[in-house]
Parts: sequence; C-alpha cells; structure tokens
Amino acid sequence: MKLKTYNLRVNDTLVDFDESNDAQQTVFYREASRSKRKLYKVRIFLEGRDLPYVKQVKYTLHSTFGKNRVKVVRRRPANLDCGLLIWTWGIFTVHVEIEDLKGRVTELEHYLTFGEQLQDRRVSIQKASTQS
Repeated sequence: MKLKTYNLRVNDTLVDFDESNDAQQTVFYREASRSKRKLYKVRIFLEGRDLPYVKQVKYTLHSTFGKNRVKVVRRRPANLDCGLLIWTWGIFTVHVEIEDLKGRVTELEHYLTFGEQLQDRRVSIQKASTQS
C-alpha cells in the first residue's frame, strides 16, 4: 500500500510585514488589557502544491488561549490557504491537523517564526491607534 504524502507546509507572518519590500516598514501592536503585553497580529496559513486537496485545517494554539485555543478553518474561495488570524504576544508551537477532501488527516507541528520578522532591520514597531 502506497502512503499518500502531500506537498504542504505551515507558515506564519506578521500581518503588516511585507518581505518583498526593502523599505522601512511599520508593524503595529496593541496592548493586552490586563497584562499590558504587546500583542502582534499574526497570520498562520498553509503553503504548497497540494492546497487544492485540502478540505479544512484544525489549528490548536497555546493553552493560554483557553477555550479559544482550537480553531477550524475550512478552505473557501476567500481563504484558499486556510489562513487564521490571531493576536499573540508569544511564540509557541501550533499543532495542525489537515483534513483532505477524502477525509484523511495529516498532522503537523509548526513553531511560530514571526519573531524573526520583529528583528528585521527594516521594521519599526509602533502602538496601533485605538481606532484599529
């Protein structure tokens, strides 16, 4: 029996960051209401040739997300890479379960990498206005 493997990987990025832009960039954060920690808007998503075979993705976030730690994202025309937006202050490992169109599930782990973008010399970090 031949085991089916997919060309898929999990990635993440700061929402306001554009790697193709060599100019200075601004990344905005907001403060958590109780802890006053900086929260960054991060997008977690799939990449790879086999995206058309994905039905949905279940993302399990860090335990500090509490009852909101499990998110299921169905693949739709408006979200072909099953992207998930989160606000987070920390970097952690995301458990990812990818369900294909035949109901088979592939499990992956992804350690968030947006922290590398925060270290980029082109990035200026500023507090978001209360209107955003």
